[in-house]
Amino acid sequence: MSNNLKHYNCTMTVLGPVHIGSGENYRRNEYIYNNRDNSISIMDIGKIYQYFSDKGRASEFESYYSDFRKKSIPLGNWLLSRRITEEQYRNWIKYKMTAGDSIVVLEGGNQTYSDILSFIKDPYSLPYVPGSSIKGMLRTALAIYEIEKMNNRKKLIEPIFSHYEKYSLLLDDKDKKIFKKNNKDTLKRNINRIENEIFNTLSFSNTKNDAVNSSLSRLIVGDSKPLSPDDLTVCKKYDVRPDGKKSEIPIFKECLKPGTKIQFEITIDESMNTQGKKIPYSIEDIKKALKLMNTVISKRFIRHFDPKYDVAPDETIGWLGSCGFTTKTIIQSFYDDSEEDQALKLTQNIFKYNLNNKIYNEHKHNLDISKFNVSPHTRKQTVFDNTRYDFGKVKIDFA
Repeated sequence: MSNNLKHYNCTMTVLGPVHIGSGENYRRNEYIYNNRDNSISIMDIGKIYQYFSDKGRASEFESYYSDFRKKSIPLGNWLLSRRITEEQYRNWIKYKMTAGDSIVVLEGGNQTYSDILSFIKDPYSLPYVPGSSIKGMLRTALAIYEIEKMNNRKKLIEPIFSHYEKYSLLLDDKDKKIFKKNNKDTLKRNINRIENEIFNTLSFSNTKNDAVNSSLSRLIVGDSKPLSPDDLTVCKKYDVRPDGKKSEIPIFKECLKPGTKIQFEITIDESMNTQGKKIPYSIEDIKKALKLMNTVISKRFIRHFDPKYDVAPDETIGWLGSCGFTTKTIIQSFYDDSEEDQALKLTQNIFKYNLNNKIYNEHKHNLDISKFNVSPHTRKQTVFDNTRYDFGKVKIDFA
């Protein structure tokens, strides 16, 4: 069996800040922002608590730290008000990073400090990229690669398209409400059906949708090697429209800086299945799939915005966290260039019937087709070192 395992050492170079969330966030009670050098220090709360506890003032810090109000005093100001100097609290810093944009925002005319979404870290508090995140990127690319080879690929997506067309025929408000309530389950079932058709091509089990029949089950992607806190920065989210207008979203994320090198391993099990067929994906297939995915994204999405970019034929580009819906969907690949309007209509319907009305209207998805001719009509970007970047863009080298 071991002779069938092919190992590859891979390196991803961050081209646009990458955020992979831990599910946690840092409140203004947990970090210190220094506007002199535009830096953010993530503090060791345990050390701060220990200091106040040793002074017999534990309850004083407990009261402050448990204050979740937006108007609560930023930690740096609070410490100074307790006559604790910068030199004293320097020993309580876990790590320090630059901020792409000031985290001070206006809310109701007042300045306030935003929460910061944390990057995932290992037990030693070092950032890393989970293998599951990398494999999710490869899964999308390989799905597009497989769909491209199908002769009658629209047949797979037609049930979803027809499902949304039925809604326009409903007249009763009660029926419409029931339709929208059940819609996510219907979409999930159809997505599972499509993925089973694309990937479950092996014959280890008589049940087609059994996970052991998935060609992806023989593609093993490891977690990246630990990175350094020095590789982190804080980035603000911008939604950029095709007409050049941008909305500043008060969401701040810990991200890997452009230029960061991420090392990880891929193992491909090329053993035979029960019918004597090899596992379908080689490292060359993965390269082709990533190049095809980037071509589709560039041609169907990026071309509607400025700045555009050319797809370099010799570069293998991928898209990781926070890069938006377009880089995580396979819808566009079901339709030829001449049928782009159908892909556009289906994407807008997915937003219309799966998002609640408030979010759909806030994001103005009703303008996707009528005004911008692209769905979604916002490109997820940020600014680092006075340069605008797309979130999540990486270059991958396989060795």
